[in-house]
Amino acid sequence: MFAGLLALVTASAFAGAAFYINIVEQPARLGLDDKNLLAQWKPSYARGAAMQASLAVASGSRWIVVETWGRLHAVRTGLGIAAALAYLRALS
Repeated sequence: MFAGLLALVTASAFAGAAFYINIVEQPARLGLDDKNLLAQWKPSYARGAAMQASLAVASGSRWIVVETWGRLHAVRTGLGIAAALAYLRALS
């Protein structure tokens, strides 16, 4: 039971963080000019790399055009939400 709850909590935390990035941070970034967008995105991505290391390896590249990265992050958000719902269903 503990392993299931831990899986639910971690999947939910990831899904929530990914959702926040899609809804709040990515649209705000796209409002910047290219120089400032890249200046903000690089350290943000570097800090998130620890949490998303496996996803970065799976994508095959760290250097993705920011609009493409946003679309890929939307997929990650959907997968995170799906995982959280699957764990919730398994626990109920």
